[in-house]
Amino acid sequence: MQILNRQHFYKGNSVFSAGDAATCVYLIQSGHVDIVVGTGDDAVVIDTLGPGEIFGEMALLDDGVRSASALARDAATCIVIIRAEFQRHLEGADPLTRAMLKLMTI
Repeated sequence: MQILNRQHFYKGNSVFSAGDAATCVYLIQSGHVDIVVGTGDDAVVIDTLGPGEIFGEMALLDDGVRSASALARDAATCIVIIRAEFQRHLEGADPLTRAMLKLMTI
């Protein structure tokens, strides 16, 4: 069962947009990604992430939509972890672990 794959983004590419369905989480392998709230002239970069950092992690545990956008600041490669595959693995975890992860997403 494969839960990891890689995606490559060019500078300025959208990784995802606010309001998109949250179906996966990203681990930055190389490059940098800006997390942005708002659009157009109201857009604000609230964080810039680099290699080894994770974003979009709420997607692993809930069925919500993206609350911010993510844009490649420069060429970036991300490892993509699909929520459905992660949840299949989580089903084998003990109930305390599952409960703690749920609490962290509230």
